[in-house]
Amino acid sequence: MRNNLFLKILMFCYLSINCSNPVGPENDRLKLLWQRDFDLKGDAASDITIDGNYLYFLNSANINGKLFKLSKDNKEFKSFITSIGNNFGKPSTDDSNVYAGTYGGNFYAVNKVSMKSIWEKHGLVWNPIGSVDGSNIYMTDGDKIYCYNKNNGNEIWTKAVFGKNHYNPVIEDNRLYFATGFGFKEDGYLYCLDKYDGSIIFQDTIPYMESRAQYGGSGSGAVIWNNYVFIPANNWYLYCFNKNNGNLIWKFLADSPMENVPRISNGILYVGSLNRTCYAIDAATSKLIWSVQTTASIARFPTSFYGDYVIFPTLGAFLVLNKNTGESIVYQASSTSNYSFLNAVFDKDGKIYASGWTSDSQTPVLLCYQFF
Repeated sequence: MRNNLFLKILMFCYLSINCSNPVGPENDRLKLLWQRDFDLKGDAASDITIDGNYLYFLNSANINGKLFKLSKDNKEFKSFITSIGNNFGKPSTDDSNVYAGTYGGNFYAVNKVSMKSIWEKHGLVWNPIGSVDGSNIYMTDGDKIYCYNKNNGNEIWTKAVFGKNHYNPVIEDNRLYFATGFGFKEDGYLYCLDKYDGSIIFQDTIPYMESRAQYGGSGSGAVIWNNYVFIPANNWYLYCFNKNNGNLIWKFLADSPMENVPRISNGILYVGSLNRTCYAIDAATSKLIWSVQTTASIARFPTSFYGDYVIFPTLGAFLVLNKNTGESIVYQASSTSNYSFLNAVFDKDGKIYASGWTSDSQTPVLLCYQFF
């Protein structure tokens, strides 16, 4: 509950201090299609995985946690009890199963159809986060990364790393990429490992800088584009490394730490900062295309795209911008609706799935909007 209380306090502070709306008329571009209410003790949904006709997500509670499966039309709904929720990473899916970790060191492989357990891991140390490929699940937890057979949970290898990873590792060819951070006054690292045996291919330092944050490293996730791997950092820098050898290509100085997971569209990288700023940056050169400051810190969840639009989740709201110009198209928050938001993601048909709470009763909800 402590992490969710902290999130809500941040939302209140930012929305109270920064009550002005970004430019634009905005909310006539949205139509609410449905609302799904959840248990008051369960809290709002964390990051959402869209897989075919279904949404998979954990709630963000420290008690009464569940892994949910919900059809996109809100008609089919199943859950798997995990006892504790999760605020980091998102469920990973393959053709048969959904894989998800929770606070307190628990990890689950659950059948997608029945939502019943296939295998489980308990007694891990922090918040396991996994990514799956054709054979295995690769899971970070605390200062280690594990490789398990995805069908039975048997351990294949484990590797010690320094620091905690906060988002799903990226799998590309025979490699794994992820970043660590949030050690108090300690450096973090970008890791590139061989996925077959866990050996380190390269390791880059993401330094602690005393004048900028209490923590080094990154609280975000990696993204790969062409020959580059990108990492937002607590020291205000967005780093671009060569994905093959780890050489630094460029770094871009933002206005504050970044926890938002970046995404790239048409060669432009979109990322947000804790100082409420949304950035569009040329991924090849680090040239700033545009920046927009909104009303609250940009949340740790990824940006996402639909046509010419990009969605930024913030603490308490979500913002849809024209991805080419930065023009504000939609600003949805408690000041423009009956909801405070935790996360929002675009689907390929222009629907937006947004999690949060009702402003009056604080009921956790998942909403589906059609964006026009």
